[in-house]
Amino acid sequence: MRKIVETGPSVIFILFFLTGLYLKMNGQSWVNSFVIGITGLSVYSFVIIMVEGLASGMRMGKHLDFSSKVFYTLHVSLWIFSTTLAIYLMAHN
Repeated sequence: MRKIVETGPSVIFILFFLTGLYLKMNGQSWVNSFVIGITGLSVYSFVIIMVEGLASGMRMGKHLDFSSKVFYTLHVSLWIFSTTLAIYLMAHN
């Protein structure tokens, strides 16, 4: 249950990101929701990886179960994607 609660804000930031892309396709004001989505994914994914890593690191000797592996894979891939996209957009605009 804790991992579902921790993944909730990531889903919200993904929705902000997709809303920004949808608004751009329709020619409306899209920059604010797009930036909130990208920045939120970059910052939140990094912070939640660190917090969850510290919490799981305190449980010495316990191996990661399947849900933890999925959780880390999801958030590391979101962090890499959003940070790479943000750097690309900053460098080319």
